[in-house]
Amino acid sequence: IKSTAKVRRDWGLYPIMEFAEAGKVAQKPTAVFVGNLAWSTTSDDLLRIMSELGPVVKADVKYFGVTNRSKGWGLVYFEDFDTAKHVVDRFDSTELHGRVIHVRLDRSHLDAMPGYSVYVGNLPWSVGDEKLLGLFSGYNSYDCHVMKNLSGRSRGFGLVKFANSADAIRAIENLNGKELDGRVIECRLSREHPPTDPTRQQNKVIIASNLSRALTDEQLKAHFQSCGEVLSAVVQRNRTRRSKGWGIVRYATGEEASMACERLNGSLLLSNTIEVRLDKK
Repeated sequence: IKSTAKVRRDWGLYPIMEFAEAGKVAQKPTAVFVGNLAWSTTSDDLLRIMSELGPVVKADVKYFGVTNRSKGWGLVYFEDFDTAKHVVDRFDSTELHGRVIHVRLDRSHLDAMPGYSVYVGNLPWSVGDEKLLGLFSGYNSYDCHVMKNLSGRSRGFGLVKFANSADAIRAIENLNGKELDGRVIECRLSREHPPTDPTRQQNKVIIASNLSRALTDEQLKAHFQSCGEVLSAVVQRNRTRRSKGWGIVRYATGEEASMACERLNGSLLLSNTIEVRLDKK
């Protein structure tokens, strides 16, 4: 993709990219993403709370189609950017129904724009969007985004987007291996949009460890059903049927498995604090 593009950073960390040839402009977002929601939080709850700061066009908590369970996040749409930004400033990191919610401007319009993405890995936890933007400021990037989980915590990597491949490659050559806040970062072309491979599927299997020796398969399944449809849950045992202290849980979708890792890692199950991760196999 080749385009003549100019970048206007006139609304903070959400720059506008203008494609002169096509005459396309990415508009300022009027929606906000709300993450780390309690299972009980509904669209009506978000509508009622967010409307304190201005008219809400729509509030939509997302649900799994089969189980009708909340995905733990939603989108709230407003009439203008200023109201959406005010909502982010007011409600991010506040408590709702017993959980600290993460509120940010919706990025779907930026994620859909053409360009070349650079993966930036091994980021220190102290690095946010603004610091990442500063690091790449001399390379004509038009979007810098540190990836976060539903609760707003950094996942240790980010994506930086460029209008052309030459700027992306120049940034990689100059910044790969650079030290940032005590950590050596990795920069490479992103594989976020690899060619479709029908044999490759999302990981739907998780490993739960530090389980109580008294835990049964039924109790394991019941604990993990809060995150979606559990197809099977099996505590691993030795030849004498004694528990090995870990188990395998298989979900219907990879999205449900990922949510279980975020929500249930560190949770209590029969008085044990369990560890939850995706199966690496």
